[in-house]
Amino acid sequence: MAREDNQNKGAVLIISACIVFCSTGILIKMGHQAGISPAMMAFGRFIVGLLLLLTGSFAGFFRLRFNDKWRLFGRGFFGGIAIFIAFLSISRIGLGKGTILMFTYPIYAAVFSSIFLKERFGVISITGIIVAMFGVFLMAAEDTQGIKLKEVFGPYELAAVFGAVLSGAAVTLIRKLHDTDDSYAIYFSQCFIGLWMMAIPVWLQSFSFGASQIGILLGIGVSATGGQLLMTQGFKYVPVRTGSLLAMLDPVFAYSAGILLFGESLNLRAMIGTGLVLSACVIVLALRDRPVRIARQIPE
Repeated sequence: MAREDNQNKGAVLIISACIVFCSTGILIKMGHQAGISPAMMAFGRFIVGLLLLLTGSFAGFFRLRFNDKWRLFGRGFFGGIAIFIAFLSISRIGLGKGTILMFTYPIYAAVFSSIFLKERFGVISITGIIVAMFGVFLMAAEDTQGIKLKEVFGPYELAAVFGAVLSGAAVTLIRKLHDTDDSYAIYFSQCFIGLWMMAIPVWLQSFSFGASQIGILLGIGVSATGGQLLMTQGFKYVPVRTGSLLAMLDPVFAYSAGILLFGESLNLRAMIGTGLVLSACVIVLALRDRPVRIARQIPE
């Protein structure tokens, strides 16, 4: 019973994170329209996140302790690059499509967790991931007479997929890090390392901001911090494959926001794909997984 309660708690946290991340995506799109570069938006996200974490720590709400330093570094490194790619993708190819392609990461997270965390795939998880990934592809595909890979995956689309691979690695590390470190330390590692990674490209840029642009940057930092802490805490209670699949609600929300707020295209394939993603998430939530061994377990 306690295990089911924890899994339900994790599911609620991850779905809440998706809603908050959708608002972050909206602000990123607004930032692009306001002339803010992806590197600057990522830099703002990291610095605001650091300030919030340090303020909370100094105020005594929590303590920042770092135990597994190498895995924390890896989480920050992979996550920092993935965040920049996400900002670049949303800026260049749209809120809906950029978010959707970045959220192909459950495939990579499931593979990484099977190899490194010795998590077993279950029949329901395998089915859910396949259905959801097909739905994501339909949502990303152009409304042409056929589905052509070259029309779905241009340079920025390929960059988004590469970012998804890095996100899969970061999510797997988050799951492992919960054995030694709390959510605050895990998120701090992403902000701290990501900040230094973005420092050079930001330093080389020339920029001047007004009140609206500063407000957008602050909004990105606050919403991204809230969403990331919710997501990180959620992965404490659910397996990587299940949490990653639930997190795919984020591109559904983002696609809807892109259509409603920014006039991005809507077609039949996208509607079918949205339905498939939602159905896959419902299946994983409603049914128990029965683990089956589909990969040789590799000891640490």
